[in-house]
Amino acid sequence: MMAREPSTTRRTTLWALRSTSPVENCIQEKYRAGDEFELAPVQIGGKAALLVHGSIKTPEAKWSETLSAYTNQQLSLGNSTAAALLLIPRASRVLALSYGMGWILLDQGLIEQGFGLRYAVRALDAEQVRQVTRHLLEHRAQIDRNSVPSGQRVEDFAIEEYGEVISRLVGRAGSSGNLSFSKAGRPYFSLSGSDSLALPIGRTTAGMLGDLDEIERVVDQEQPVEDLRFVEQLRYLKSKDERVPKLEALLGAALEPETDARLALAYPFERDEEHGEAQAYRIKLPGEKPQIVDDLTLERLREPLAELPEAERLSTLAKAKVQALADDSGDTVVGREIPANKWITAEVTLDGQQYFYRQGRWYEVGAGYLEYLRGQVDEILGHKSGVSLPDWKRGEEEKDFNARAATASGYALLDRKLVHTKAHPRGIELCDLLGPDNELIHVKRAGSSAPLSHLFAQGAVSAEALTTDPEARAKLRELVAEQRADRPLPEDWQPDRVVYAMALDRQITSETLFTFSQVVLVRYAQRLARMRVKVAILPISYSEEESVAVSSEEVS
Repeated sequence: MMAREPSTTRRTTLWALRSTSPVENCIQEKYRAGDEFELAPVQIGGKAALLVHGSIKTPEAKWSETLSAYTNQQLSLGNSTAAALLLIPRASRVLALSYGMGWILLDQGLIEQGFGLRYAVRALDAEQVRQVTRHLLEHRAQIDRNSVPSGQRVEDFAIEEYGEVISRLVGRAGSSGNLSFSKAGRPYFSLSGSDSLALPIGRTTAGMLGDLDEIERVVDQEQPVEDLRFVEQLRYLKSKDERVPKLEALLGAALEPETDARLALAYPFERDEEHGEAQAYRIKLPGEKPQIVDDLTLERLREPLAELPEAERLSTLAKAKVQALADDSGDTVVGREIPANKWITAEVTLDGQQYFYRQGRWYEVGAGYLEYLRGQVDEILGHKSGVSLPDWKRGEEEKDFNARAATASGYALLDRKLVHTKAHPRGIELCDLLGPDNELIHVKRAGSSAPLSHLFAQGAVSAEALTTDPEARAKLRELVAEQRADRPLPEDWQPDRVVYAMALDRQITSETLFTFSQVVLVRYAQRLARMRVKVAILPISYSEEESVAVSSEEVS
């Protein structure tokens, strides 16, 4: 058997950082100031670079004390972990080759977020993707990672292009003639792209520098692979991103009471998980006595911030708490305390780029993403709802509007009627109204479009429950039979239409809906379409007629 030829490459993890002078500023100060690491200026290809090397020492492992207590044996065990970086200044950035735990030495605030992912979407074979890591926008802190060791088409991962942020891709890339790996005659190589990029790098200085040239060329000049183009269109920003302080300053200015900004109240994801409808809210501001209000509005959150410097407003809001209550007595809660900054959503433009703030995080929105998103929303807005609802009287409560609308022939009132099933033990509201042709109608009055993402999610969750859960359908038939004895739901009934009926103080268009609301609408509309459930939007007009409450008992 012939001996295998030595490899001309070594798999290396590469990080990109913003250019900084001197280059040692790329290293966290605590590692520069200590004596554990040596920072040695070197020459690479005739140009200045920096070699950082040393060990991260732990005198005693944290588990030593516990293990000593278990065994009655005195243990004092430490370890030493090697770490090294080679920092190479380039024309527009600093590239860092990381070895061992070297990456931990980097100043995280200088890291170019998504650098490895940008390379991956330009170099990966879309039919040989092995792992996808995604963050789901409508779930609290949920990260989903799917792996297929042999690789498969990216479309087989069932990625929903709207409402999912891809943070890492792993797979095969066809060899480029400009890479050291390709010059050895191998047809493909494996890469992993996130903030960092892991791939084979040439072992010689000339090979390594040539590989860096090719990687930067791909990242800065190539277009993404068609099937992976969507990955770059929506990205979340990490807290240490240099743009975050600038965006928070803009949002701080927008928190000025009565400022005309793209800012609105929004339901937090945590609130969607809670049982029960809120009739009041407890607001706790730092250093102030808790206040109970019957209606949570944007202005109630903005007003206490007026006297604060703009730079302190968002951080103060993050320290404040909002809790949903069953009534204004404050005795019964229907939700956890949630930081107040998670109750707002905002859209901000910085240097010509659009960002939105949601659930306490910032997201960057690509121009192509927004254009295509609005096209999808326009298509949904063009769908006919097939139902008719009365005008909304000024000052009328939502429950009273639903009760009045349900007096029309063929409608059933299901507002505030929670259905409990094994799948939803805390209860689920299947819809506000059931239409004459058994449309699931969800009703919302909103002063702005921000709360609508919550409405869209509710409608999709209930339709999915009715599609997949026989128990939910059986309980819906019982509720309908109580009100429409002459027109019961058929035993084999399946939902086929969801109608979002909305009364807004502005026209409902893809321009007026908040970006996040559009993301949620399109995401769920596409998901429901796969279950053969159509989605339609029904604008509700306002009437100047005086509101007179209608008791729900009148239509039960």
